Amino acid sequence: EKVAAFRSKVLDIRNNDGLYEQPRPRMQAAYGPVLIGYGPSLAESKDANFFLIGPEPQFTSLEEYIATVEEPQPVYRLYPRDFWLTVDVAL
Repeated sequence: EKVAAFRSKVLDIRNNDGLYEQPRPRMQAAYGPVLIGYGPSLAESKDANFFLIGPEPQFTSLEEYIATVEEPQPVYRLYPRDFWLTVDVAL
């Protein structure tokens, strides 16, 4: 019953006028610091660390996108092997 009531309320909310206009003024402040191209530029984000987890085509796409909205910058890749232990460790 609780799940059905929740889903019903969600469906009711979608019909509200101004549903998007209400949160829109706050979106850039909330999402801008973490979404490249939406808020401050990467150059202005001196203390920021952005990361992406995904397949190689996604990294390539991100590099291409950054080049269209800012100065081209590399997207550094980390691989699982970057975290492998390379010395014998006594447990």
